[in-house]
Amino acid sequence: GYIGGNDSLLLKSTDGGETWNELAYSGVTYYPGDEHILNLKFVTENIGYMTTGPYGGAYKTIDGGTTWTQLSTISLCFNEGLFFLDEQNGFIGGSACFEGEKIDKMTAGVISATNINSSTNTADNRIVDIDFLDTDYGLAASYSGYILRTTDGGNNWDTIPTGLASGVSLTSVGVINDTLAYAGYDTPDGSGFGILVTEDAGLTWSMDINWATFYYPDYLCL
Repeated sequence: GYIGGNDSLLLKSTDGGETWNELAYSGVTYYPGDEHILNLKFVTENIGYMTTGPYGGAYKTIDGGTTWTQLSTISLCFNEGLFFLDEQNGFIGGSACFEGEKIDKMTAGVISATNINSSTNTADNRIVDIDFLDTDYGLAASYSGYILRTTDGGNNWDTIPTGLASGVSLTSVGVINDTLAYAGYDTPDGSGFGILVTEDAGLTWSMDINWATFYYPDYLCL
């Protein structure tokens, strides 16, 4: 297992998470103020991907995190979310330099941009998390508070409102089955209630009162 954190911290466990050791790794360029590992996805014990920054970029390792190589063909300026089916096929999400959300797709090792039908046109509204049920249906969470939805393998994405107030950012998304999915969010004023749920494959979203609490939490990871 692997854990990425702030200040370029990368931890690795080889005993099922009982103990963790810090990795001294190479190949990653960090910019001042962006020295953070934002997302990690390993498809085998040794092959994995990560995003850094959010301005840092996306990287790949094939030796268990010891050395990393930057993916230089992605079209994003700011990056964070990622999802990989295997070494050659996956997604990296973020935003363009002077635009809103963007998602790049890797197919057989080749990276290309996907189509988002209605971007929010704000660079801060980058994609922060991506999850797929299978090779066709997937969801992506944005800082804008919108969910992006695809049913054609990530080539095209619809922008779905969640009903969150302006300024409330999505943090995570988890696809459970072909109808059920959840999304977490972060409220700047601490007014959170429950997590968001969809029961129609991401087309509409509502607050799930089964997760309701009076402690007003922020839901950062699902």
